[in-house]
Amino acid sequence: MSLRRTVLLSMLSLSLLSGGTFAFAQMNSGATRLAQQPIEADEDFGPGAGRGEGRRGDRWLEQLDLTDAQTAQIQTIKEQARTNNAGLRQQLQQAHEELQSLMASDASSDQLRQQHQQVQTLKNQLATQRFEMMLAIREVLTPDQRAELATLTSNRPGPRGSR
Repeated sequence: MSLRRTVLLSMLSLSLLSGGTFAFAQMNSGATRLAQQPIEADEDFGPGAGRGEGRRGDRWLEQLDLTDAQTAQIQTIKEQARTNNAGLRQQLQQAHEELQSLMASDASSDQLRQQHQQVQTLKNQLATQRFEMMLAIREVLTPDQRAELATLTSNRPGPRGSR
């Protein structure tokens, strides 16, 4: 084999090896970033709900022209939901931290899938509780306020990544 051909084959092998290593590093960092995303367990309802907007998400209250009694009822509903879901949010935080830990370890894919499923289950439970809170708040609103809320909600930006 000629020297030129040997050098070319060596360079090709090194290129493939370094490219594969780079691709693996990119794939691994993407999975780690996914596991490290913050948990958004916000119990707010209305435009911005569930997207980590917290108290800023309460702006919709001002736009519905609520009575003082309605505002008090809604705040009570929201506070009860926060209190009732505190344990669930804590479980979700712990499950998420465990997923991060497993991602950094040499855990098997099956272990990672199982932990991811636990995180998803807890997120779904919180989403269901958020929906139940929304239904309770909806009962406080007049038909006109419900229509206005629907308008406000339909004008909000979509999920992350589709804005």
